[in-house]
Amino acid sequence: MNASEAKAKAAQLKEEGNKCFVAKDYPSAHGKYTKAIDLDDTNAVLYANRGACSMSMRKYLDAAADCRKATELDPSYAKAWMRLGAANQHLASYGQSIESYEKALSVLSAENLTPADIRLKEQAESELAAVRRKAAPQNAPRHHIITRFGPDKMPWQRAERLVNERLAEYGETPQCAHSSAWLMYGAATQWNAGIQNMKNMKRVRTAQGEAGMQVMMGVLDDLSNAVLQDDRVFHIEDQNFIELYNNQVTGESGQFKAWVNEGPQQIFPAALKMQREQGWAVVRPALATTVRAYIMRGFMESGLRNRHDTGVEFIGKAIEIIRWGRKTWQFVRKEDRGVIFEDTFLIGVQNMHLEIFMKAYQQNPGLDAKYSLTELLQHAEDIVETIEKLPVPQNVDPGFTLAFYVYPKARSFAMVGYFHNQMAQLRDPSQSNEILEHRQHAATAYLTAAETYPEDDECHAWYIKCALDVMYYAAAPVGSVLGAMEDLRKSIPKMKRLWEHSALAQGGRDKALERVLEQESRLRARLRAHEVDLDTLIVDGPP
Repeated sequence: MNASEAKAKAAQLKEEGNKCFVAKDYPSAHGKYTKAIDLDDTNAVLYANRGACSMSMRKYLDAAADCRKATELDPSYAKAWMRLGAANQHLASYGQSIESYEKALSVLSAENLTPADIRLKEQAESELAAVRRKAAPQNAPRHHIITRFGPDKMPWQRAERLVNERLAEYGETPQCAHSSAWLMYGAATQWNAGIQNMKNMKRVRTAQGEAGMQVMMGVLDDLSNAVLQDDRVFHIEDQNFIELYNNQVTGESGQFKAWVNEGPQQIFPAALKMQREQGWAVVRPALATTVRAYIMRGFMESGLRNRHDTGVEFIGKAIEIIRWGRKTWQFVRKEDRGVIFEDTFLIGVQNMHLEIFMKAYQQNPGLDAKYSLTELLQHAEDIVETIEKLPVPQNVDPGFTLAFYVYPKARSFAMVGYFHNQMAQLRDPSQSNEILEHRQHAATAYLTAAETYPEDDECHAWYIKCALDVMYYAAAPVGSVLGAMEDLRKSIPKMKRLWEHSALAQGGRDKALERVLEQESRLRARLRAHEVDLDTLIVDGPP
């Protein structure tokens, strides 16, 4: 087939693809455009149209790549710039999205525009305004800090020094190891390594002259390991973080043949086939990259965009793949099938899922909520049961034991407390006995969570506070309430050595704890005045 025949055939395939697209048969349209590109790879419209198909199938990385190629082939192609802007907006690459929409408007700035061009220009202006609002400071995440930090203020900056101080104070003893500094030190080490390697990516051109990114492998491992160890390590100092991260995922998933745009049901047969035909050396990194990309996507959808339902979806997909692989390859060596199928890795992912599930419930709470309290309770109890059956490994880094044994168990107890506290609030007021029982269970679970966390973690203090909030209405004796208040008061100075400037602190943690200390002073004053004794039951709120 000569060049003119190839172009004619490509044009025919394009028209067939257009008909499929109009009929909303996006996979068929995508296939038609792909065949057309194989015959004529200089046609920008074919790439832009295939990008539109990927957008409709929610494959935003693929859409961005095709639309970017279309703009390289034809910089005056306004519609391609528009689609590139939309794809980047879906990927939360707001800076790139803004730039793309601005490019579209510069192309459409000429006089004597056609009516179609005028409509396109109005759409570009509207989309540009929308993405600028999303990128504005008031839309910054509420749970993760995005700023530049002073020296030795943030937990990840203080962790190494505090680890060394504990080693000097306690030596190699269990008391030394039970500190949140170890957890943050391990998470920060991996986070910093991942960020540094991600920044080392380079823009290159292939032998065919196409633009691309050369990335270092293993960044997804480092970043996902970091947030699984302690999600509070997540912080952004580089305004281009999202763009860098998306390029990193594209590079690693392409290198390892990962399935970042497919669901578990498509992945299972594909992975089995890959393992049979190409072996463990190929399928192991493909699945690991897929699972880690799902984890990071779910985590960032929840933490950066407050889309907790989407976070639950993607973390759920990761768990589904992990459980499938554990069952399918249960007798395969760890060295072959990979670390993502180990008990501790699954616990880490379940721990993250538990937190995001709770946030999804909070967005639409109630007894008939989509993300139900009963399911939340079941997830929490499953994690505790799994951990209690596992032998705690010896001679491992203290941060590892904390991350995958202690902290998931502590968070699970906290979620049990949350379940009972919510149930007490949702009960009909006439069900006083049931309400009291839920409050007592909540207080016990919150205190168990606090005791499970290291004393120098902010969660230790916070869940004592949560327990006290419930105890004031749960017929708790004054002696028990004062004992919890004293534990809280003693833990605050230890907690602040590492967590003084955490995200929880910025959200009002210290004012809430100060109120508890004020309540302790008032209650002790009542005790001295013999208005109450240690056995007096508190049922009517804080003093």
